[in-house]
Amino acid sequence: MSSLRILLEGNDDQRFIDNVIVPYISQIKPSMILTIKYAEERKVDVDKTIQKFDAKNHKYILLEDYDSSDDCITLKKEDLIEDFNHLNKDVIFIVKDEIESWFLAGMNTDLEIFNEFEIPDDTEGITKEMFNDMMKNSHFDSRIDLMKEISKSYDFDLATKRNNSFKYFIEKLVKILN
Repeated sequence: MSSLRILLEGNDDQRFIDNVIVPYISQIKPSMILTIKYAEERKVDVDKTIQKFDAKNHKYILLEDYDSSDDCITLKKEDLIEDFNHLNKDVIFIVKDEIESWFLAGMNTDLEIFNEFEIPDDTEGITKEMFNDMMKNSHFDSRIDLMKEISKSYDFDLATKRNNSFKYFIEKLVKILN
């Protein structure tokens, strides 16, 4: 059984990994996926964690939102490498724009529970605020409930068509675990 550590930012990222990615990966290859929320940690502590992963030859990735205010993905990665001196650019995965865009990418609006949503063909520009606005016009009272429902019927084929950063992540993730 292979294992992978995923450094991620926050609770919504955690929900996505736990409820969408872990079940998907377990179908492809039995794997143990451990998540670590790094955004609230001191940078020096995160860098020490990365050093430990490298010293023990642990497989790991870092997941970071792009956010529309960022200049480009390359500069975003360079900023992260500046923050965490021992981080390798090959393990950085950028969610474009935010994790909510990945949730919506896999939402099948043909299902009755989601038929009130209109999801664009390209979700890479979706922000947390846009996600919340879409939810306001639905029967969902809670964004967490909506995320859980999306996770239950997540459509990976649809998601890889609607979001290139998600497609890239899935393709690379499968290679990392093999």
